[in-house]
Amino acid sequence: MPHQHLSLQSLDGLQSNTDHDDDGSTANGHVLQAVAVDRADSIAGNSVVHGFFEEMKHSKGEKLKTRIIPAIRTSRIGNGSEVHKCHLHGGITGVSDIGRVSLGEDNWFTEYEKEVNEQDIADIITLALYINKAQINMQNGVKVQQAQNLIAKWSPLLSKLRKKSTFYMRVSTFVNRDVLGLDYFRTQREMLTASEFLSSICSIGDRNRDNLFFELWDEEKPTFDDSYKYTIIDNLSLKETFRIDSSHLQYYTPSDKILLGYDPGAFASVVAAQEYRKDNSLRILKEFFVYPPLDIADIAQQFNAFFSSAKCRQIDLYYDRAGNKKTAKREAETDARQMKVELEKYGWRVTLKNLGQGDIYHWQHYQLWKRLLAENERSIPKIRIDANECPNLVSAMYCCKKVPGSSPIELDKTPEKKVPINLQAGLTPQIPSAMTYLVWGLYEKHFPGLRNYHNAGGVLGNLSL
Repeated sequence: MPHQHLSLQSLDGLQSNTDHDDDGSTANGHVLQAVAVDRADSIAGNSVVHGFFEEMKHSKGEKLKTRIIPAIRTSRIGNGSEVHKCHLHGGITGVSDIGRVSLGEDNWFTEYEKEVNEQDIADIITLALYINKAQINMQNGVKVQQAQNLIAKWSPLLSKLRKKSTFYMRVSTFVNRDVLGLDYFRTQREMLTASEFLSSICSIGDRNRDNLFFELWDEEKPTFDDSYKYTIIDNLSLKETFRIDSSHLQYYTPSDKILLGYDPGAFASVVAAQEYRKDNSLRILKEFFVYPPLDIADIAQQFNAFFSSAKCRQIDLYYDRAGNKKTAKREAETDARQMKVELEKYGWRVTLKNLGQGDIYHWQHYQLWKRLLAENERSIPKIRIDANECPNLVSAMYCCKKVPGSSPIELDKTPEKKVPINLQAGLTPQIPSAMTYLVWGLYEKHFPGLRNYHNAGGVLGNLSL
């Protein structure tokens, strides 16, 4: 690969602070092309002289290396041109926090650290300092001829060294402590979880995928990012603004009913889905969640606003069965009835699918997901999650752990008590639970053995989700 000038995350786009026209051209003649990762094919056939990558942790390295980076090539410019001689030509510059692998982020860029030649970097720094000093002397009229000779002699070597070198630096935000002040770090520590603070502030990542409740979860297969109808979005000018709603979703069918999974509580979450017949899948299209002071009425309002383009106003609502406690069960059904009332205020027709049904246990959910995620039974729909519209759901799948040593298997719900409520969306089992209620309600019938714990490989336990 050509030169990689990498300082440390996913490619949301190629950006510049330079004033530019709508076509991306700048006042000095440069042309900038912004490329969204979920539309990597849009750069196919192009030749780019340099790539700027931002937040690399949010993009899959394989996609960037096979679909984006190959466009950074030199074939259109002759080897003798001044542009070609520039050390930046054919390279990339990227920045990122360290990715939290356990949350589905990708640390693909850390592989460049192995390509750093420390002696080359030391030589580059030494030459750059001498050349910089010579340039200062020229500006000040000191030993001008000597400075010119030094620059002419050593600049080609410096460019050659930089062009073939990789520079990778891992630093923490604490290097800017004199600028940011200690109060900044105190505030960040109060607001962020320990994992977030370590990755975002200290550049320390994690790789803990042990003991996952969704143990076959592999983000690559169950998620998709070709979410949108770009024929609509592409017709907008750069000066227009718009809000994504269901009319922009590629896999949403306005004439079909919507399937909802609902996990009530102080932190309430909803996932909206449809069965997609073309590839026999259940598409999780959108996540919604609220916490105090917002409540059920607010989540219903959010849902209605997003799906305002619906032609079919029918909803099937699957919700928490609340385990084996009658009081908890009544509370869950009360919450579900209230959600039904709030949605029907907007003209939706809501069917409650779990009324009067029996308890569900953790081990049943665990076994169901194990079968579904294996994807080796043709008759069973595959679960597909919109990574763009359900980012917290995707993240939280990695945070769902089994209670160590539990038999039968139990989902560890302690993060819901330890994580501040405003951070629970992507760090607790809340939203995955909403999806689980939906998936169980739809597909448990295909696995009758899950009703019998002995058939599922265990001894019946008395545990609820």
